[in-house]
Amino acid sequence: AASTATTRVSIIAAKAICHLRGGNTVVVTVDRPAAMTIPMWRAAIASVGDGGLRWIVVSSDGGLKKLHHPNGKPRVNPTVVINDEAHQFRRDSQRTARMRSLNRLDTEPSTSVPFVMSVTATPGHCPTEYRYLSALLAQAHGEPASAWAELGPALAAKGLPVDQQRGPRGERGDWGWNERAGKSSAVRQKATATVRDWLLRADPPAMLNRAAPWGPAVLEGMPVELSADQRRLYLSEWGDFQREMHMARRGRDKARGLAAITRFRQKAAMLRVDATVERVVADVEDGYQVLVAVEHVTAAAEPIAQALADKGIGVACLYGDRDDLEEQRLLFQRGHAKVAVVNKTSSVSLHAGEHLSDGTRATTVPRRGYFHQPRYSGIL
Repeated sequence: AASTATTRVSIIAAKAICHLRGGNTVVVTVDRPAAMTIPMWRAAIASVGDGGLRWIVVSSDGGLKKLHHPNGKPRVNPTVVINDEAHQFRRDSQRTARMRSLNRLDTEPSTSVPFVMSVTATPGHCPTEYRYLSALLAQAHGEPASAWAELGPALAAKGLPVDQQRGPRGERGDWGWNERAGKSSAVRQKATATVRDWLLRADPPAMLNRAAPWGPAVLEGMPVELSADQRRLYLSEWGDFQREMHMARRGRDKARGLAAITRFRQKAAMLRVDATVERVVADVEDGYQVLVAVEHVTAAAEPIAQALADKGIGVACLYGDRDDLEEQRLLFQRGHAKVAVVNKTSSVSLHAGEHLSDGTRATTVPRRGYFHQPRYSGIL
């Protein structure tokens, strides 16, 4: 969820709904990394109290699959489903199909159908990505759920500026903004507000929405000047770069197409390490706690974390397949580590003053963040 407070609100609401409906089973689907998200939810449920209910916390991948029979039918019929980081179900996929099956989104609402709560801080770039809200949108218009099972056509029928995208050979693909909306941010904002208001103004409201109190994030580009030798390495073949930087080869490592772009990004990330570390050290000395967001582990996360550790600065390592991701997060939140190096893109709360599950609060030390490796996806 966007924060521990949101998680707790969801738990309290689920307990109240089960009391009103007379059911006793709550399913919570969480996003990756499960090693962090599942313990966070377990701790939050324990801090609020489980209410004597049966709580099933599963990842949206393997865990959600285990809640279905081989024929695709759900093994359980929960009273409440909480879909955390609900934007992970924004497009058609196996896990989205399993979510819709468990949530029974194509079934008309009744007390025998789970009460579904979708929780996200990043709903999607376009209303056509609100696949997980299709049943709510149908209810807001007094129409059957089946009429909104195909979300793109339903939105277009309501006058939204969306269309089915076409590939390079004219093949039809996903639904998204039409040409007019693609050229105008004002058109996109108006359309997004329209869909949001359908839910906010329903009676009773079908959505609770709160804008971040600090407003839009302030992003500032900070270019790094490469030396002549660094520029040579940046333009070198991937194999030559690996040899000079003492990086281990992985598989065939041939740079073709998208892989070539990835190699350039990895090289740029590694060559920027010293500049990022220098800025982070200065920020820590100025009294900040610092977040460094990366994408690749060996080319960015590991060398940054090692360089900071060599300078005597405690680092919380929120990357890779570690089993202690939640413990690492708490090291940063409690101030034992001044820096967090992270390549996770969801379910990671590093807010100052956060309510922790043991009743304490995270430090109120001001935070500063660096996107050492900016990603292409705005949601990520």
